[in-house]
Amino acid sequence: MIMASATFGLTVILQCTPTSYYWTQWIGAKGHCVAQDVVGNAAYAHSAASFIADWVLGLLPIWLLWDVQISSQRKVGISALLGMGLL
Repeated sequence: MIMASATFGLTVILQCTPTSYYWTQWIGAKGHCVAQDVVGNAAYAHSAASFIADWVLGLLPIWLLWDVQISSQRKVGISALLGMGLL
């Protein structure tokens, strides 16, 4: 997730050459930017990576408690509390 976030951040920051062209293009500055599809696709990829990471980390307590020797009712309760990260 760190790599996906860093890549997305660099894509957004460095989408124009020079970087200041992003803010000054409307006043006649010289430079160019990558196609908007590149930034949009990077946003979708980052969103998908974040979604998967959130679900994996949210469901992890269920896997961790699977073989613990406590009652099923307590397992469900603990898993529900620890899985609140999905919300």
